[in-house]
Amino acid sequence: VQLAALRLRPSEISFNAAISACESGQWEFALGLLRSMPESRFAPNVISLNAATSSCEKASCWKEALSLLTRMPSMQLVPDTISYNAAISSCEQAGPLRATLSLLNDMFLERAQPDAISFTATLRACEKHGEWKSVPEVISKMRQRKLRDFPLADFGALPPSSEAKPVVSDLGDLPPASEAKPVVSSEAKPVVSDLGRTGGECIFFLENARRVPFLDAVRDMTCEAVNVRASGHPFVRAWAETAAGDVIGKVAEWPAKNCNKQPSWFSARNLGFQLAEHLEATLRIELWDERSRLGTLSTPLKTLGAHCSLTLDIEPATGNGAAKSSVSFQILDSKALPKGRKVIYFVRHGESQWNKAQSKMNLHEMARTTDHGLSDKGRKQTEALSKQIQEEVAKVSAGEKGDPALAAILKPDVVFTSPLCRALETAVIGLLPVLGGVGERQRELVFMANAKEKQNFGGLDTHCTKQGREIVENGLEELRALYADQENKEMVNSYGTLFFDTEEVQDKWWPEGQSESSQQLLVRMQEFMNQLLYSPHTNIVVVGHSLFIRSILRKFLSDDFRREQPQLAFSLGHDKLSNCGVVRAELDPSRSLEESPLVKAELVLGSELMSEGSGMLSCCSAASANDIQLKYSDGIELLPENPSIAYSPAQNATEEAISSAQNAAVEVTDPSKSKNEILELCK
Repeated sequence: VQLAALRLRPSEISFNAAISACESGQWEFALGLLRSMPESRFAPNVISLNAATSSCEKASCWKEALSLLTRMPSMQLVPDTISYNAAISSCEQAGPLRATLSLLNDMFLERAQPDAISFTATLRACEKHGEWKSVPEVISKMRQRKLRDFPLADFGALPPSSEAKPVVSDLGDLPPASEAKPVVSSEAKPVVSDLGRTGGECIFFLENARRVPFLDAVRDMTCEAVNVRASGHPFVRAWAETAAGDVIGKVAEWPAKNCNKQPSWFSARNLGFQLAEHLEATLRIELWDERSRLGTLSTPLKTLGAHCSLTLDIEPATGNGAAKSSVSFQILDSKALPKGRKVIYFVRHGESQWNKAQSKMNLHEMARTTDHGLSDKGRKQTEALSKQIQEEVAKVSAGEKGDPALAAILKPDVVFTSPLCRALETAVIGLLPVLGGVGERQRELVFMANAKEKQNFGGLDTHCTKQGREIVENGLEELRALYADQENKEMVNSYGTLFFDTEEVQDKWWPEGQSESSQQLLVRMQEFMNQLLYSPHTNIVVVGHSLFIRSILRKFLSDDFRREQPQLAFSLGHDKLSNCGVVRAELDPSRSLEESPLVKAELVLGSELMSEGSGMLSCCSAASANDIQLKYSDGIELLPENPSIAYSPAQNATEEAISSAQNAAVEVTDPSKSKNEILELCK
């Protein structure tokens, strides 16, 4: 008012300061100021909304606080930790417990970083309502956020059996932080120079890049009125160099992505030099788009944090108009990585709506939508898998001797799943017994873009358009539809208690174009294997798809295993794994990709391999009694040994033609046949 009297125009800062002054409980004045901001041509920002929400909290106006929070997305604002804490605190004082617990769950979905205030208010709400059964779940979420040494007050809501006042550090080891996906967990955060003379080889773990520009001459000339390209194809190179600019070790390169907002890799490369011998080296990272260098980062290696996520700005290259981007990565010591064999369980999804429609040649259903969920039969298959695992859990819990081949799947360190819906539903239903219940350590479901099925022309079940939280929300809707005829909604309710890591799928994560060539698939398979090789986990479950699992086993099973069990090795690489089938494999991290690190594989839980059916869509089809076994000749190289990230359209067409020949059940028995002869068979 005084500003108006002095004929001074209020600013955004003055509005925010005035709203903040109302936090003592004058919530009506705060809301009035908030409403008047647009009249002065100012759009409320997060600070404005947070201050108004806090004033509602102090006045115990929980409904108004929730209203402000829920309106933020429609105003193009992203609620932060302060936003949620104010709403949770207001509900704790006067609102229903269900709203408080729901807000805490939303914080995990929105990556709003719950803190001590969030959990304290939630626990107090549980105490006030006498709802002690919800306390273990809240504690589990606290562990998920790595809130160690956070004392639990003497909450009356705790059951009478609780004698001591526990702290979160008493609750056991914590899972890796989901937002940074650290490859090596570490209590301390040393810098590279702290590794001294004991360090091993330098491992560079690339997480993602952000705000990556892309070049479009037409867009620039027309002031962004016309775009020729929807996105660029950014990729990253990293290496270490001496003061004179000489390369030390290797130049590592990560494959191109077809997105720019947040292209993600989450895979590692060995830079090929001993950390202790080159502490004075300079780390150099370059961001490229096809043949154009977008920017460079140069920084002393020894001052960088080790075994922790780092985000640094990329200096844009001169003359290309690129905005400043950032890259997130980790510097790791190879000696800190797991040395023993890792156990990998490859789980194929249950029958999908596509599988069902394809087995009946229902072309209308097959073309109706993309990314199909499970069919009713698929639900029963995943429930049967869940029952098998639950029976094994019960046997071990009762002190009986369990199946040694299943020991690792009962306590997985991590569960990776393809982002496609049928794989997500299979992971949720089939693996629920080992994902962790209330009061137990809950394991995240990590969406792994590289685990998706090979993208095929005409195969709409291999296409996806959802990103980030959309994938989680779509999974919930599909699960509700799948259990719509069931009175017991326990499975749907369980979905809300799970944690999902969506870091890899925040931007466009699927291959560009209608189909994925064999060469593109191989590059993705190599990225997938690098993720497993450099993972800090030793017991890993991957929920994926038949063709992708088959391709991984065909490419990376070791020669020793092929000699020891030639028939099984051949079948694993060429026959289709049954729906909800499980392959247990052992991975030797001391072997490189060229040395085929999968040293052992076996079928478990009664899984079967089925000969592949014929037809252009056979790679994803449901199995039938009339499946025709394909015979593969050693003369056909399904996946080239030394792929290049860049490839020509002609080469791509050749690979696709060969793939078509195989899908058409062409039998090639003469190893001397050339690719040209195979192409003749396709005509």
